[in-house]
This record gives sequence, C-alpha cells and structure tokens, in this order.
Amino acid sequence: MDLRQLRSFKSVAQQHGFRRGASSLNIAQPAVSRHIKQLEASLGVELIHRASSGIRLTEAGVALLRHTEELFQKIAQIHDDLSDISQRVTGTVRIGAPSSIGEILFAPLAQRMRQVAPEIYLTFTESSCRLLSLLQGGHIDIAVLSCTRELNHAEWTCDKLVGERVYLIGSAEALKGRESIEVEQVTTMPLILTPLPNSQHQYLSDVARQCGRKLNIVSEAESMTGLMALIDRGLGFGILPFSAASLVVHVHPVVSCEIRGFYSWRTLVRRADAALSRAGQKAWEMIGDEMQRLSVKGMFGIPVQADQPASDALPVLSSPAVRT
Repeated sequence: MDLRQLRSFKSVAQQHGFRRGASSLNIAQPAVSRHIKQLEASLGVELIHRASSGIRLTEAGVALLRHTEELFQKIAQIHDDLSDISQRVTGTVRIGAPSSIGEILFAPLAQRMRQVAPEIYLTFTESSCRLLSLLQGGHIDIAVLSCTRELNHAEWTCDKLVGERVYLIGSAEALKGRESIEVEQVTTMPLILTPLPNSQHQYLSDVARQCGRKLNIVSEAESMTGLMALIDRGLGFGILPFSAASLVVHVHPVVSCEIRGFYSWRTLVRRADAALSRAGQKAWEMIGDEMQRLSVKGMFGIPVQADQPASDALPVLSSPAVRT
C-alpha cells in the first residue's frame, strides 16, 4: 500500500467512477485500475464493487475512504507546517549606532521586530567612533552612521536615510542671541569633540585647514554623557546633529545654534563583500522604515534635500568623513 494507490482509490470513490477518477488525477484509467487492484491485494479485501450500473464501495471501502481522507488532510497539514518553518526568518542581527540614534531607534525597533519576526534576535552596540572598524572586523552586521560625505561604494553598501542640520552646543551665556553661526567661525572656538574618525570632527578639521588654521580642541569624549559633562562646565562647545542637540537642550543647561550650511546624513551601512542573512535583510528594511517614521515625527528636524551638499559655502572636500 502506498500513497499513489490510496490517491487513486480516493479519487475513484469521490468521483463515483474509474473514468472520472482517472480524469480528476490526470492519469490513464488503466493505471488507476491497476493501483486499486494492488491496494485490494495488499489489504486482502474488496474495496469497490464493480457492476454494469456503476460502482459502489464495500464496507471495507467506506472505512478505508474515511481513513484515506483523514490521512491526506494530515499530509496537507504537514506540508503547511513545514512550509511555514522554511519561510520563517530566524537568526541574530548585530546593529550599531551612535548613542544619539540608539536612544530613539533601538527600543521601537526591537518592539516592532518582536511583533513581526519574534525569532530574530537583535543585539545593539553604541559607539561614536568605532562602528566602521566593528563592521570591518565582522563584529556587527549593520550600522547607522552619520555621514557628511559619501562612503566608498566599493567597500560599503549604503542607504542614505535622513538628513540633519548640525548645531553648535554651549552655555546660554556664550551663545546668547545667536540663532545661527558660520562654520568658519566655529573652527576658531574652543571645541569638545568626539574623537576621529567622526564626521563632524573631520569636516571641521578640513574647513579649518582650508582657512589656514588648526581646530582649537580642548577635549575629546566618545560618549554623550562625557561630552555633555564637559560642555555643562563651560569648558568648550560641542557639535551635534539636530536629533542629538534637541535631546540635550531639554536635559542640560545649554542651548543650540545652527551651523549654517553644515549637514549630516544618517546612513545605513554594511560591508559590500558580506551578504546579509535573511534576518539581516529583514532588520535592514525595518531600520529604514523606523528611521523614516522618526523623520515624519520631526525627530531629525526640518527635512534636508537628498542632493543637499555637506556645505553651502565651501567646496566639497576630498577627505572622507564618517561619524561612527
């Protein structure tokens, strides 16, 4: 007894005839007749009574039809279950971002992933100057960077998400009455910056060099906590994109001042030579969606045009700058 024989028997019984049963299966009638004879021989009972008026199931045939229908329903369920498993996305995805993005992205991203793909496990890393090296070393899979220029597309796969204006952060007394400032003037001020490689730091260094000077860096701090502790004490000024600046001015005794023509792009980045897993591809798509949702809510300020250059007033600089 095998499934082909049972399938032929089921079709003949349900179609009330050998010809119609064979037609339903799209196979030759002699093959169907042979299958049923083999089935009856293997079971040792007559299943179908053949007469000139047609066919009818014997008592054994009625019982077998019931079991056969249940069997094929179970087989269909097995196929559905296995199909669900094969299509299920599982795995771990390691995501990195600066703390300013991590504060607003990680929690809603994890919550949404739990809802739509609960078998994907996310791990998060916050850093302000090591994310590219972590990507290069294979320690994380995806990073959300803040870039002032395009990355090398031979080395990185990138998706530019949202643009932000960049702000000078300092005490209310030092920035009293200022709504904006030129980037060249910022390069003359005492600055507290994130260590290189950092896009804002690198960009300001390039601007200062074009102006024939060096930046006046009084201190460096990788973490937002350390950076703001130094700024709070009036030791210098910080440089932050809108999303981070809007957060710190609500919890620290500081104000912000827009740096005219200075823009930064939140960019989704992964290694070009390392394909993402299905879980990674799902996370990549969801990060992009979540960042757009945050942008619509105003978390990144007034939208910056996709083709907006890093600076309105200065030429594009050749040195790459990436805020990691």
